[in-house]
Amino acid sequence: MNWFIFDGENRLNCFYYGSDESIYRRVFSNGRWSRAVCVVSDVRRNYSVMYDNEIMLLCQEICGDIILCRYGKDGWNGRVLLESRGIDTPDMRIQRIGDSLLYNVPDGHEQMLVTQHRSGGKWQRCEPIDNFVPFADGMYRLMTMPDGRSVLIYRKNMQKQLLYFRISDQNGNFGDCKTIYTTGNPITDCSAVFYDGFLHFVLAVRGRFSSSLIYIRAAEQAAERRNTVLWEGSAIGAAAIRAENNALAVSLVSG
Repeated sequence: MNWFIFDGENRLNCFYYGSDESIYRRVFSNGRWSRAVCVVSDVRRNYSVMYDNEIMLLCQEICGDIILCRYGKDGWNGRVLLESRGIDTPDMRIQRIGDSLLYNVPDGHEQMLVTQHRSGGKWQRCEPIDNFVPFADGMYRLMTMPDGRSVLIYRKNMQKQLLYFRISDQNGNFGDCKTIYTTGNPITDCSAVFYDGFLHFVLAVRGRFSSSLIYIRAAEQAAERRNTVLWEGSAIGAAAIRAENNALAVSLVSG
């Protein structure tokens, strides 16, 4: 996977995985690409890159340790966030919330959502949030509210499939999980928006013979709500909800 991301100098950065099991970086500036610079070596193929005042790269070493690489005055340096559990890494996503990181790590047949807080310039031990089952794109959902808090949305498989959400403060400390929806069928996609004092969700649920697009409105502290079926038909590849022109707009992609 190649990652393209702009840095604080508005330069385009390209990160890519090489055949020598290393991750490289090139920078596009003044109409040309720089030479490739090795960021980290002896790592596995799946990694994630983000920029929030600095470029950060999350990856897994061949030995299994998950490391965070940051670019500073002395170049690239990495530190171990989580020691190896002896299993492969899934597709990874790293998000920054205040002085905390949110990312996913393997945990048996599922994945684990964890946070890691920075205090006094040092990263603390990772704190598990919950196990989850990824959506088709291999991920969870994260939405930022107008006041800077974040809403984490993820699904679980128990006796039925459940969709949960948790709300964090501005520093990435997540509260208790709250149920959005429970079903005996797979939840294939979900989207959310905060509008008019409520959280609004649309989700795609695949049934035995057709798929449904379902809308749910919930308050921050609400339990499971009644749902409204907006559409039924062929398989839904993606669903989205957004606020525009003082109204909610919902869209879907068949697939």
